[in-house]
Amino acid sequence: MLGAFVLGSASLHAQVVDGNYDPQGLNEEGPKNLLVMLEWIETSQETVTELLAEEAKGSNHTELRAKLAELIKSKKAFVFETQMVTTRPGAPARTGSVREEIYATEYDPPELPNEVKVDDNGDKTANFPTTNMTPPAATAFEVRNIGAMFEVDPTLSQDDQIIDVQLNPEWIKRVETVVFGTFDDGRAKVDTVMPIFYSERVKTQVSLQRGQPTLIAILSPPDENGKTDPTRKHLLFLRADVMVVGK
Repeated sequence: MLGAFVLGSASLHAQVVDGNYDPQGLNEEGPKNLLVMLEWIETSQETVTELLAEEAKGSNHTELRAKLAELIKSKKAFVFETQMVTTRPGAPARTGSVREEIYATEYDPPELPNEVKVDDNGDKTANFPTTNMTPPAATAFEVRNIGAMFEVDPTLSQDDQIIDVQLNPEWIKRVETVVFGTFDDGRAKVDTVMPIFYSERVKTQVSLQRGQPTLIAILSPPDENGKTDPTRKHLLFLRADVMVVGK
């Protein structure tokens, strides 16, 4: 199944504003939402080494993101995934664009028949028991979401300048199907198979200056064989903004 979803917190809490709140946006005060965006940018290992050669002076990576923007224009890097969700301060949210991959996790082994067929002379039928065995059958299944998922739980400081974000982004790809065994009795051929998945995931908590991008992780993508590719890197940039309702 293919699908996209956005989930917010089930429990809502009211944001208190004074009587001067103007829903037309003429007043700066009002209830607020938080927009949280994550960019996945791919480039080479050599480029990442050059970009990170300078000592980090803070968590504001606006200049680093600008350098990557130039590399994107020159086709030396590209944004291969962007995840964004809007939620209330203190309200967890989740978004994803995934395909539901259903696969077998348990199999019943081949079985011999409970009854034996004999010919008119009382001898067992030729080729017994191979041609009378039941093939292996899948008995248990699991579902794995393939694609990009993004979970966030942001909070806002009292002065509306610092956004604390607890996040758990994930990107999962099916890279291979492994055959553990094959049953073949001449009438039917059944493979016992299991999928292999490659995951890139981050689980962290960060504090951001509103509107400023921050590099939160660097990951290694898979190569064409589903193994870790040491020549390429994924850089994850996180940015959060405050949006006043009605503005």
